[in-house]
Amino acid sequence: MKLPGALFLSFCAVMLPCQAATLVVEPRPSAKYSTIQSAVNAAQPGDIVEIRSGVYFEHVEIRKGGEPGRPIVIQGAPNALVVVNAGQRLEAQFTPVKDYPEVYSAPVPAAKMKEETALWEMPARMRMKRVFSVEQVAQRIGSWFYDPQQERLYVRSTGSRKADQAAYWLESSNKAAITVNTSYVTLRNLETTLGQHGILVTGKDRHHVTIENCRAYCNSWAGIHITGDDHLVANNDTFFNNTYGIQLRYGVNRVKIVGNRCLFNGPNN
Repeated sequence: MKLPGALFLSFCAVMLPCQAATLVVEPRPSAKYSTIQSAVNAAQPGDIVEIRSGVYFEHVEIRKGGEPGRPIVIQGAPNALVVVNAGQRLEAQFTPVKDYPEVYSAPVPAAKMKEETALWEMPARMRMKRVFSVEQVAQRIGSWFYDPQQERLYVRSTGSRKADQAAYWLESSNKAAITVNTSYVTLRNLETTLGQHGILVTGKDRHHVTIENCRAYCNSWAGIHITGDDHLVANNDTFFNNTYGIQLRYGVNRVKIVGNRCLFNGPNN
């Protein structure tokens, strides 16, 4: 029996899956996808979001997932170094404080220094201790105090270098670098830093999320935080996170944790 042309095309459209696409992310303004978030928003089940080398200053939220056998894959390109940095570098000119050796200060607008603000010293990868006076800063290495009346920040470095020679980063204390709020997603070959978590899989009904060959470091809470069921967390590195390397919460079931390395996690100051 011959099918009419229009009916045949409709039959094919129903029976044949859509061809998967590769969406390429590049950190340049002229690229079709210059942010990871823009490519994630456009991805359909089975698609691959492939990210070229670069530091991407954003919070990536994945709300649309794949399907059984057709996950959305978000991955670094072959041999690429992809860093999702949820923090913000503090640009400030520090000068020595009279009568307090090793204490330096700089003017910083109050809008940057909120109640939940946390400060990291780089390259020491140390989350600095917040104290409540200049005198306390002088007594403790790796500490800081912010005076909101003067809008002035006081720091004492961790000792790896002088305070005016270190780099300081503001942590994103209430958002993860990457949040997965859906199912059937694969994350691969990514680095995440300076978020509330490095990678957060949120929601008890989330399932079939794969996280592999990623690195999560210098985050406020966990490098990788997982809820839901039937996930795979394999061959990742989590280190220098302020609380946990990998954290499973809220009655997870059938989650495979294989070949991960968790080093130097926990409160570091």
